[in-house]
Amino acid sequence: MLLSLGILSRILSGECGDLGPTAYILTASTMTQRLELGGYGETLLEVAQNGYFASAPPNRQSWITAWALLTGRVPAVGFAFAYSDDDLQRMDWRQGDVVLRRHRLALHLSRREPWLR
Repeated sequence: MLLSLGILSRILSGECGDLGPTAYILTASTMTQRLELGGYGETLLEVAQNGYFASAPPNRQSWITAWALLTGRVPAVGFAFAYSDDDLQRMDWRQGDVVLRRHRLALHLSRREPWLR
């Protein structure tokens, strides 16, 4: 469990950066959503490693959120995808159903695949 905690914490830190606690919880929620949907992995760690590619040194918020995720305290809220403005532009994806912005950073949350128009 400690290895999973460390890996998830690094992934969350890389995915969310300085976007704040709401972004961490919503990104973790996309992992729970994908686990419930099936087809993305059979464990949270598999889901995270198969679809989340950012990584950064863990921070306090990423540790807290990873622990909540691993202990079943982060519910799925309907969004299966979380991505940045950089992903949106580089991959020519569509805008998320919900977009959180802080400073120059953005987190797009989407119910369906962002590459489908």
